[in-house]
Amino acid sequence: DYESLGINISLARESDDRLSTLTGSIGWIDDTIYRSDTGGTPEPLANVQQPRPFSKGERKTLDALLGISRVLNRLTVVQLNLSLSASDGYHSDPYKIISAADANERIIANFHDSRPDSRLRGSLFGKLVHQLRDTLHSVHLSYRLYQDDWGISSHTADLRYRHRLNRQQYLEPHVRLYRQSAADFYQRSLSVDAGSNPVMPEDSLVSADYRLDALSSTTLGLKYGIRLSPDSELRLRAE
Repeated sequence: DYESLGINISLARESDDRLSTLTGSIGWIDDTIYRSDTGGTPEPLANVQQPRPFSKGERKTLDALLGISRVLNRLTVVQLNLSLSASDGYHSDPYKIISAADANERIIANFHDSRPDSRLRGSLFGKLVHQLRDTLHSVHLSYRLYQDDWGISSHTADLRYRHRLNRQQYLEPHVRLYRQSAADFYQRSLSVDAGSNPVMPEDSLVSADYRLDALSSTTLGLKYGIRLSPDSELRLRAE
């Protein structure tokens, strides 16, 4: 129910002193989306009991990235990336529905997902890797700021600490914090009027997809690694 064809071109250039690397890339993706049972997509906001099938959904996306990495000293490396993405076409989920419910949360009717036909996204990503002085231990810290024109903004902080038990083994605790705001058109359900008729949004855009809701998450993990030979390593991870 999903076909994707993409091409990406990247170019990296080192500075004369080889301490900095500038990276640029551009990509093009052509997606086709449809339901496996009908071979097409449902009309947005159509009643699930009275679906009106449309043809396959087409979406085209242009991605661009500009980044730089810099060796600050023999113990520290930093990286900064700016990425932009613009997509146009079918963005709804052909399997997602939203329910119209009364004050007692009794479902009156179900309707198909309806999202904007374009999306502009941008993100800024920074990372620092630092080896602690006079040790083999290292800290990996990253932060990502994301924003799109659907009203979603997010913050992601990721911290890993690699503790070397010896030259063959290490432990790596991991903490990841994530928080995002809800899309402008997100609703848990549609309301109904006094006659139990669903109240539709004026712009015909609405989705109950929980991935578009405001949310926060915390990830805790631990990884153990051991080098078995010069060419192989075993890693065990729990999160």
